Amino acid sequence: MMRKLVDQGACFFPRHELKSISHHADGTNSLSFTNGVVSSNVPQLILNVPQRSLLKILRKSDIPFVDGVQEEAELYDAAHSVQTEVVTKLYLYYDDAWWYKLNLFNGDFDLPGDAQEMLLKGRYHDGHVECTGNDCHGFLLAVYAHDFGGNKAQFFRRYQRDRPEPVTIISNTDTEGAAFLKHAHNRLKEYHLYEAQNTSYTGFEAQQVFDTSSEPTFAVLATWNTGTFA
Repeated sequence: MMRKLVDQGACFFPRHELKSISHHADGTNSLSFTNGVVSSNVPQLILNVPQRSLLKILRKSDIPFVDGVQEEAELYDAAHSVQTEVVTKLYLYYDDAWWYKLNLFNGDFDLPGDAQEMLLKGRYHDGHVECTGNDCHGFLLAVYAHDFGGNKAQFFRRYQRDRPEPVTIISNTDTEGAAFLKHAHNRLKEYHLYEAQNTSYTGFEAQQVFDTSSEPTFAVLATWNTGTFA
């Protein structure tokens, strides 16, 4: 999606924290970033930021799309009226997309967790997978969990490298990362062998697939909460 936007002329500023927006009489905007970069003559702008970050930007920006104090107050009231959630997404990358061997191309799966057992709340169809013949590799969305209190994110918070960063790469090249990936793989194995209902495969077929499958090589952990900047 981002590639298509850039091909159409959109500008993408990764790792740049937006500080303020200035509107000009000709209808364009200037974007000021905390690292001193200023991007001018921006005709259209899409903001994909958490609530607190949005309010922080608005407080330092002029607001040309409202007509007066009352409309400005309504804008801030609307921004404050949204109750934000704490959201966690976890993608696991496999050199061998084992779920394709079980003909799992669509649908959801769910397994409760706690402080020691990682929850599963994933989708087979939400990760990018590439195939050459019968050999497939790619991402499995193992977790897409959200709630208002952040209870579902508790297990994953210890693995977030820096609290303000929305994305953490968990690799099998260090002890902690390898242990996490092994645990995540075992949870998936537990679900597909013992918990899944009304499956198109038998337990024996699932066991054969997992006997020959390897653990994920890395994971992408995405976190959105009140302390995250995006």
